[in-house]
Amino acid sequence: DNLMFLKVLAKCIDNLPVSWKGVMIGKYIDHKKGSQICKELGISPSNLWQIAHRAKQQLRICLNENWKDN
Repeated sequence: DNLMFLKVLAKCIDNLPVSWKGVMIGKYIDHKKGSQICKELGISPSNLWQIAHRAKQQLRICLNENWKDN
């Protein structure tokens, strides 16, 4: 069910490195602009996209391991 999925997703996000978590929450939850996220985290735009890509890969792995959609 959706509530269980959201709990697993939150746990997976919490397990990300701090800067990765900041990028994912800023971009996909708070819907901030890339430039704002870069300024807040002190990273370059290319680093932002690299972190977002790696974080999504890690989240996919975590969800595959921890979310069993019955």
